This record gives sequence, structure tokens and C-alpha cells, in this order.
Amino acid sequence: MLISKQQIELIEPNDETFEFGYNLRYKSRYDFIFSYRGKDHKKEFLAKRTNFEKYPIFLKHTFMHPEGINKVRNADFGNAFFIFDDIKVEGNLYYEDKEYYTALDFYEQAYSCFQWLEFVDPKKKDDIINKFDLSPIYDTDIVRKEKDYKGDECEVDTSILTTLIDIL
Repeated sequence: MLISKQQIELIEPNDETFEFGYNLRYKSRYDFIFSYRGKDHKKEFLAKRTNFEKYPIFLKHTFMHPEGINKVRNADFGNAFFIFDDIKVEGNLYYEDKEYYTALDFYEQAYSCFQWLEFVDPKKKDDIINKFDLSPIYDTDIVRKEKDYKGDECEVDTSILTTLIDIL
């Protein structure tokens, strides 16, 4: 994605505005996996990935997060929120130390506590990561998941409290 001056104003952490002169593109370290198309022609390849191409890069990265994050995704809201907050705080520490890419990794992991992508066939992830057996990733290979906290005890308590505040 190219960024132009009309689209966004970038501000440095010290409140200094960046000067534009070159188009910027975030190059994902997993780009070679996401863009691998095998023997497909580009047009055919993109036709089979209409949804995948619409996802933001940080959501695409959730494929590659450690398996331990699944425990957070399966936790109740209260526990997941505190773990999410711990991950975010650690990312903030790296950001303050100007280690932006490491901070970005932590922010992506925090985000993925609540929304993520999974392979329909878990063997595909194992083939890509452990065996380095690349094959194209199509829309039919993935599913977007989102943590549903409806009915969770903490969620119910919060909604009751919100209703009481509205009444008062």
C-alpha cells in the first residue's frame, strides 16, 4: 500500500511531522509466504484470494503467532483482557525504546487475542512453518475468527452495570 500526503499525516513520537518525499510501503517479513502463488498466474491467484487481499497486514500476521496465544483466545473475558493489557504494555516499552518493529509484534499479538485468522486445515500451517513447504494461501484455506464474549460472566455484569447507570 502506498501512502501519499493527501491520505495521512505522519507524526513522529516527538510530535515532529515527517516530511514526505518518498512513498512508504510496509514490507511484511512474511510477505514471501503471503504472496507465494505457485504456478498460478497473477490474475488467477488474486481471483482466488479476494477476501484475503482485503485483510490488513496485522490481521494476516495472526497466522504466524505462537501457539500459546490460543490459551488467551480461549480464556474468559477478564483473564483475556489482563493478558492483552500486559502484552500491550510490553509493546509500549519497546516503543519507548524506539524498537518499533518489536513493539509492532507485541501490538499484533495483543490484537490477535480478540480477532485472528486460522487455516481451515491446521496441517497447512505446520507445513509452511516447520517443513517450509510453501503452497499458495487462498480464501478457502482460511477462516476469520473473533472472540465472542456474549454471555461471559464479566460481560453480563458489565452490561447490567451499564443499564443501571443509564437508568440512574
